[in-house]
Amino acid sequence: MMFRVSALFAVLLALGVSCSTAQQDDDTNAGGQAGQEMAGGAGGDDATGGKASGGAPANTGGTAQGGGAGQAAGGSAGQAAGGSGGQGMGGAGTGGTPTPMDCGGLAFCNGFEGLGAGPLAGSAFSIEGGTAADYLVTSEQKHTGANAVKVASKGAETRMLKVAAVDTKTGGGKTVYARAWMYFPELPAVSRSGEQPHYRLARLFGQVKDAALVGATASAGIVGANGGRMLYIKESTKKDCAADGATLPAQKWTCVEIRADATGFDAWIDGKSMGMRGAVAGDACWQKYERVLTAAFGFQIAAATVDKDFTFYMDDIAVDSKRIGCD
Repeated sequence: MMFRVSALFAVLLALGVSCSTAQQDDDTNAGGQAGQEMAGGAGGDDATGGKASGGAPANTGGTAQGGGAGQAAGGSAGQAAGGSGGQGMGGAGTGGTPTPMDCGGLAFCNGFEGLGAGPLAGSAFSIEGGTAADYLVTSEQKHTGANAVKVASKGAETRMLKVAAVDTKTGGGKTVYARAWMYFPELPAVSRSGEQPHYRLARLFGQVKDAALVGATASAGIVGANGGRMLYIKESTKKDCAADGATLPAQKWTCVEIRADATGFDAWIDGKSMGMRGAVAGDACWQKYERVLTAAFGFQIAAATVDKDFTFYMDDIAVDSKRIGCD
């Protein structure tokens, strides 16, 4: 009888230890999962921090593209890595301040950071069309960082920000890529009697070998209702050579790129070509650049009338001798 009681007691004791261990394992697992979810941040994929906009990888504590700098989590109730879901590259976020653009050794790079709200002043750009009051530094829309510039058309034909001395900045201006991020709440309403309207978003002005030419302009913009167009104007003849492709979206931060060199020129909207022209022998239009002198982004009528006032935003303008891209 004594042996049976002792055996029963041993069984009950073993069961108690097992339950306690299981409870401890559950508590540990729950704590670990909670820590991992904290590390993922508000912009992360479930508990992993994954690739969702605004989130950083779990337990990194790093700065994700589009998220604020967060503290490494997983232990205490600190901030989630990747911040609270700031605006991602090219898209609206749910809060926080987007990470400023990484200039990464670019020849020219400007995201309007460090400027006070209000009329654009003290910036690296010259204004083409209107006054400083038509170019407002604002935080109401931005691609990265804290600021962008809001541009008011006021029925004018030109509203552009120009980067000068591009040849000096790029080591001679032989090959130049320029890029800007643009946001149109509504696309410009323009018209042209009997023909398709055309307006520019980007423009490169270059010096060419033919001394008789006052200049040569490669530009990229929109033709018709909403068709991307790459256009080249040979000033001596006023002849243009156009190549069409891509479209411009509204209510979305959009990447606009343009390139020009001695081999030709092309342009892209969100990575999709607007068309390309090469320097073909005997081409009555294309004129080889010796160097690119200026780059400009914004809005400029090529052949149209502005039907009503509109506004748009620009941010993260860059120029380099290699393609900058939209990442």
